[in-house]
Amino acid sequence: MIEEDLKTPVGRAELKKLFNLCESLDTADTYDVYNFAESLTDAVAVVVQYNNDMKGFCRTVTDKTGGARAIDRYARAQASLHGGQCIDFSYKNLVNSISHTSKHSPAVSTGLRQWTYQTCTEFGYYQTTSLKDNPFGHNIPVEFFTKQCADIFGVSAQAVQKAISQTNAYYGARKPHVTNVVLPNGSLDPWHSLGILKDINNSTKAVMIDGGSHCRDIEPNPGFNLFMGRPTDGFGFVRPPVVSKEDKLANEVKEQFYDQKLDHFNERDNRTFKQLYFMDDSNHETDGPVFLMIEGEGAAQSSWVTFSFMAQMAQKYGALAVSLEHRYYGKSIPTPDLSTQNLKYLSSEMALKDTEQFALYLTKKLSLEGSKWVVFGGSYAGALAAWFREKYPNIAVGAIASSAPVGAVVDNMGYMGVVTELLGKESSDIIRKAYIELEELLKTPEGVIKLRKTLDLCDTFDGKNVTNNHYLSYKLMWALVKMAYLVNPKDDIQWVQKGLTDPLGGTPLQRYANTSCFLCHQKCNEINYDDLIRPLRNTSIDNSGNRQWLYQTCTEFGYYQSSDLPNSPFGHNIPVEFYTQRCAQIFGPEFTVQTIQKAVDRTNAYYGGLKPNVTNVVFPNGSLDPWHALSVLKDLNNSTKAVVIEGGGHCDDIEAISGRLLFRGRPVDKHGMVRPPVAPIGHFTQSLAQTYKQKVNHLDPKDNRTFDQLYFTSGTHHKPGGPLFLFFGGEGAASAGWLESSFMADMGRKYGAYLVELEHRYYGVSQPFDELTVENMKYLSSEQALQDTDDFLHFLLKNLKLEGSKVVVFGGSYAGALAAWFREKYPKTAAGAIASSGPVEAVVDFKEYLGVVTNSLGKECSDNIRYDNKHHYQ
Repeated sequence: MIEEDLKTPVGRAELKKLFNLCESLDTADTYDVYNFAESLTDAVAVVVQYNNDMKGFCRTVTDKTGGARAIDRYARAQASLHGGQCIDFSYKNLVNSISHTSKHSPAVSTGLRQWTYQTCTEFGYYQTTSLKDNPFGHNIPVEFFTKQCADIFGVSAQAVQKAISQTNAYYGARKPHVTNVVLPNGSLDPWHSLGILKDINNSTKAVMIDGGSHCRDIEPNPGFNLFMGRPTDGFGFVRPPVVSKEDKLANEVKEQFYDQKLDHFNERDNRTFKQLYFMDDSNHETDGPVFLMIEGEGAAQSSWVTFSFMAQMAQKYGALAVSLEHRYYGKSIPTPDLSTQNLKYLSSEMALKDTEQFALYLTKKLSLEGSKWVVFGGSYAGALAAWFREKYPNIAVGAIASSAPVGAVVDNMGYMGVVTELLGKESSDIIRKAYIELEELLKTPEGVIKLRKTLDLCDTFDGKNVTNNHYLSYKLMWALVKMAYLVNPKDDIQWVQKGLTDPLGGTPLQRYANTSCFLCHQKCNEINYDDLIRPLRNTSIDNSGNRQWLYQTCTEFGYYQSSDLPNSPFGHNIPVEFYTQRCAQIFGPEFTVQTIQKAVDRTNAYYGGLKPNVTNVVFPNGSLDPWHALSVLKDLNNSTKAVVIEGGGHCDDIEAISGRLLFRGRPVDKHGMVRPPVAPIGHFTQSLAQTYKQKVNHLDPKDNRTFDQLYFTSGTHHKPGGPLFLFFGGEGAASAGWLESSFMADMGRKYGAYLVELEHRYYGVSQPFDELTVENMKYLSSEQALQDTDDFLHFLLKNLKLEGSKVVVFGGSYAGALAAWFREKYPKTAAGAIASSGPVEAVVDFKEYLGVVTNSLGKECSDNIRYDNKHHYQ
């Protein structure tokens, strides 16, 4: 079992290998172990909370063909959830990451620091393993969370408990004094344990959605009218529909497989493999087009056919939406392993032939002979889309080739050239000085000692191995690039610039290390080139796709981002040879610099490089995307257009669009809200973003400080005398999507409502301070947020001359609780509320959360997880 393995060196080594840990467990302390356990449990909890293919997860955990040992099956399931990334279980790194106070830091820009503060000062909500007989072991005690409060904010465990008691006393916990509130919860959602599950009075109703997940009811229903035949009440809104486990949404898609030929260029080879595809026909009209998303170097995702720009276009044009997984990735791996010999069938040429054969098959199967095909793709898959139009114009009439690097090149020095240009001269000069400082320190033993201290390098680094020195420069470079493109490139680049040019940040190398978060990830930074190579030599099948993509760079594309550009600020310790040597080290000595160059030349000759012979292709690129240097940036002809999106990042345009806004939304996690919804094409409302001067401290009449609070409005469907619907922003950035494609938006269209969303103070752009120190965060509370809303609504109703309109408030998750509490505390302002998945009861030890997770997974799945925590075999 995991807990037993933690006790021995052999067991810890096996856990590191099985679960792809970033570092050894040998030096882990108690809180590192707690963090490791929570990392595994969190990943499972997200699957359950949002019902993200629970069946697929449990199938992996229980299917003994995937391994005789329960721990092997569980590790395989975990690998798929972590996307091939190693698990950083360092408690120190966790605390350090949340301790950054700048509003531009990742912890603040994502809302992680703020929400952690609110759990320490108001809510708790700590999902522990203290429930008796839970299958996840007992390595996540409540102290793991309360210690974070103490270490990050100086809030003691006793203070956390006192704050939670005050919250429950102030709002009433599960018995708030409210009327005219609907409280929907999903039966699969672990948060329902802290919600209201029984009617409080005749007008405050609890609705349990059988088979529902977290906040599912606040999303729009994509396939049919939600509201016909549903009972209404006197306040202009209806109770959410009850969805049974047997109901199927109109755009729900399932995995399908096509028998694809292994070798298209050998007529005698009749071997085939199962190639995964997804299809959504909910919008397809007779003789309507077929939109095909060509997948790239990773597992296929069903969301491309249901929740993307292509999906929205399919809705607009009555198209059949399809995506085809790339051979050798995801579930479409044709060979028993990934040996060099078996990888010889992996190429873009084979992938394009796969696409042609699949299109012919689907045309015949579904009688699509009269339909036109348009192909879509992003990044490498964007290049595939352009090349498919070039090589198979008889199949595809057009293509959208987003962020497509069609120009193959061995030494992609232009990539870092774009990064340098975007960072600007002042920041680039600091980077140049940092690398000069690095290279000088590497020249002497005394310098290496100082370097180890500055960069927190492990003692094993001695500066004598040239390859390891290159690896250090490589890791430093990518650490900074990652921070510059973490969430929103425009904001992230500005944050990097600020950190690099801060004169109080120490030497240039110290500023670089702090800004790039090079010191955030491990107890010490291990610089061993073999750690990079070793997993890539593994020929067994995994979900990362790293070995396969490296093979394609060695045999077709190159794309190696070096620092070989003349006058590069990143020094000259990342030569192209640092990359090309991997090809021989991993795939065999026959992969030389000469063979790689020859392969790249062949690719460009075959496809045309930056001038492919194509018509009817659009090449969108983001101005902030370093990959645009290898794409088409000027129109090739009258029907092949290049579009540069000012301020755009990599593949931004292929995501779903919301009104006039392109947005990423917050990553889904078990503590926060779901990603903002996306408006169907026909429902765009042209939401208007504005700001309101909000008081910093409502509880002190003498404090006249204000900040700009973001809000969105839409009056597109408002009718005279209609209500005003307000959506509460929660623990993340606000998005116009809630006004355009949500349950509230649908209700607004039905009842002629004026729609508003108000961003929560301290989240998104509604920051009262540049630095979120503990002192500055004392004005972050639900009570202050509710007063924000009341003041704002009075201002808006007067400004819009809607004083006689009834107000109904909506919210989901924490914002759902806010909606209920607003109706409770400000009944004269709000006539009613929809409080979806609202955890209205605060609690320190939220042990029931994993209890619901266990029940939702089912006995067989939970027993296998439990067995993994007790035995290796089952």
